[in-house]
Amino acid sequence: MGGIYSVVYTDLIQGIMCLIFGTLFYVFAFSKTDFSFAQLGQALTDVGRADLWSFDSVEPMALANRFITGLVGVLVAQIYWQRCFACKDRRTARNGLLYSGIIATVMTMLTAFVGLIIMTLNQDLDANTAMPWFMLNQVPKAIAAGIFVLILAAGMSSADSCLNSAAVLLVNDVVRTVDPDRDDSKLVKDARIWTVVIGITASVCAIYASSIISLFSRAYSMAGAGLAPLLIIGLIWRKNSGGSRMSIHNSRVTPWGARTGIITGAVLSQIPALGTNATIIGLVASAAVIIIVSSVTGESNGPKGAVTPNI
Repeated sequence: MGGIYSVVYTDLIQGIMCLIFGTLFYVFAFSKTDFSFAQLGQALTDVGRADLWSFDSVEPMALANRFITGLVGVLVAQIYWQRCFACKDRRTARNGLLYSGIIATVMTMLTAFVGLIIMTLNQDLDANTAMPWFMLNQVPKAIAAGIFVLILAAGMSSADSCLNSAAVLLVNDVVRTVDPDRDDSKLVKDARIWTVVIGITASVCAIYASSIISLFSRAYSMAGAGLAPLLIIGLIWRKNSGGSRMSIHNSRVTPWGARTGIITGAVLSQIPALGTNATIIGLVASAAVIIIVSSVTGESNGPKGAVTPNI
């Protein structure tokens, strides 16, 4: 199971701790404005940042592009599907994703409001120093310590999950394809080697990147624009209405349709000339290429021509 049991129990413990310390943190932060959004808006006006309490300066397309990038990025994240496929049934998988998604969305929105609260307290901070300043100077030490520990633990948990997922994908989709008779002991060794290689590569990229957020954004836009259309079309565009196993028996998407669609979406999402609409354009173009190329190349025959479930 790729260590999924340890991942599940770690997530469970960390999730409970995040809810406890997160709730305490938000309660303390919103106490600065007496839990009143009206007071928060007035406080922003008093410090000359009333523009932050209005959507007048927000570009709708830029906002939609950011939302879609995050949406499709999460949709194709293998670390979430790994947990999904490990669930005991569909209902558990659906409810787990639904409830965790709701919690994550609510906490993200609350954190944005906390950023506005920090603005009313100190206008000399930038985006990179606002939250650390608030944690060190305004939040009770016990709560701050708990949250810092959770951030570190959650970061390590996310990192090892990503490393595990990336290694598993490479072993299953590359190594096993080249050497289908390779035994399990060698595959495990291969996974360990790939984990080290991917970890070193990721560390170097993180060191020389302008910011970690920029790397996340680039990865989400590339993966989302290339893989989300493939996932959705593969599930919807079927040969018949009957049931399917792992969706590969019914999908009309061919291997070449999948490959060209992934490359098209990923490349277009990174072209600066397309501006803020790059991800949306990549999504549409990828979907069109998948359908057109799959229609031209025809149906695949047998497991060797099928799109792998991991995709």
